[in-house]
Amino acid sequence: MKILSTSLLGNFVAESLKIHVEYQIAFRNKEKPSYIEDVLAKIKKLDQLTIHITIPSASRRNYINELDLNQISGELSSDNE
Repeated sequence: MKILSTSLLGNFVAESLKIHVEYQIAFRNKEKPSYIEDVLAKIKKLDQLTIHITIPSASRRNYINELDLNQISGELSSDNE
């Protein structure tokens, strides 16, 4: 069964918002949450929701769908070392 990209993107946005709201509640309750651990680390785990979506293009060239994200990730990692 093929899931629409917009549905997957919607799930990503909803889960991201939930993570941010939880952080804001903890912050308001003076629990001293860590933005990096409590938000960014959790957001990165949501990659599974969006990694295989295709993004329609008005020009029909589909450049974004041809990107090799594994190659880009590897290049970014080597730049940080």
